[in-house]
Amino acid sequence: MGRPKLNDYTFYKFVNINSEVKMYFVGSTANLKARIDYYKRNNNLNSTIRKYGGMKEFQVLPLGTSTQITLPESRIIEDKYRTALKLELDNTL
Repeated sequence: MGRPKLNDYTFYKFVNINSEVKMYFVGSTANLKARIDYYKRNNNLNSTIRKYGGMKEFQVLPLGTSTQITLPESRIIEDKYRTALKLELDNTL
């Protein structure tokens, strides 16, 4: 059946809540719960999560949503959030 051409997307950032590690990233998904479950199971990410206290030390923070857009459109919006977050972080240093 495949991926629907149009979806509702949530844009988010994944961060360490105690700022112990300067790890963050911006992403987008049509299913935030499934994405969080994926992060819990992902071995590469999971080793970093374990090293810094487990999932209780990390949060997926929603940045915004967009309804009925295509995957390429979601990537463009995601990149805008990523650029804005990088500028925000650069200005706090």
